Amino acid sequence: MMPQRILPDYDNPPAQETWLSFQFTPLKWSIPHFGAFWNEIRVSYPKFQVHPPVGEFSFQFDAMSPEAVVNFPVRCWFINEEENRLIQVQNTRFFHNWRRPAVDAPYLHYDDLRPIFRREWERFCDFALRHNMGTPHVLLCEVSYVNHLERGVGWDEFSELSAIFPNLGSFEGKEFLKKPETAAAQATYVMPEMGGRLNISIQPAIRQIDTKEILQLSVTGSCHPPSDDLDDLIRSLDACRYWVVKGFDDITSERMHKIWGKK
Repeated sequence: MMPQRILPDYDNPPAQETWLSFQFTPLKWSIPHFGAFWNEIRVSYPKFQVHPPVGEFSFQFDAMSPEAVVNFPVRCWFINEEENRLIQVQNTRFFHNWRRPAVDAPYLHYDDLRPIFRREWERFCDFALRHNMGTPHVLLCEVSYVNHLERGVGWDEFSELSAIFPNLGSFEGKEFLKKPETAAAQATYVMPEMGGRLNISIQPAIRQIDTKEILQLSVTGSCHPPSDDLDDLIRSLDACRYWVVKGFDDITSERMHKIWGKK
């Protein structure tokens, strides 16, 4: 699907989280299924959390009742012992996340995550089939890298964002407005070979694990797969990852590349 090229690589990338996901048509998934699925993966993912679903909230009206019934599906996290990997499940989505449990924790590359995601997706599909939900029909494949750019490492003021992103301005006015206290930006790019989109988001944040001020740079590629064949789905993820890595490298400065140890 994509040309074979060597992608940019870094010794010390700022990535703090990477996730791969499939979005699919709704399954007949109910609350007991979360427990049953967790029972099958609990040895690998012994911890769990319950969260609101991603992109799901609706009202259903019963014709026999004047009151609305809220349809609020659940999303569950199943977390490994080291708390650096987790599976997220809801009735329309399946995620596998890697995240740094500490700032100095080792980086887990996409090439290491990809076979794990494939294995866990196959396990999820097998569970769905055995519980009479059928095989999920995938609508969207996504890959996202969440990067933390620490204040004081390559940048100090929000007016210096062009030191990180060469084509981004200082946000200073012509005369009246001085240096901004904070700044954010967002952009979307067409991925023409795949009919997908690359979304880049830049926003200020406080990192929870050490309370340091950061810029959070999220780069997400999404596309529609040609079929539900697992090889097609994985190739679509690979294509999204290609755009994410090339986009990250293209939008950031050579100055930051040196700090991150570009190879």
